[in-house]
Amino acid sequence: MLLKKASVTADGVPTFTMNTVQTGGQIILTTTAFRDVTATTPTWSMQIGLRYMFN
Repeated sequence: MLLKKASVTADGVPTFTMNTVQTGGQIILTTTAFRDVTATTPTWSMQIGLRYMFN
């Protein structure tokens, strides 16, 4: 998400801030909504198995 809700005033008006990332020692604003996944650790998977019984 590019925006996150920082606070809500007493009148019910939300205040948003933009997300930042740290790249090369610098803090910059995000330029994309999604990040490329280079590992399978943060993803989910499903496995289906079939068994054949031959008599």
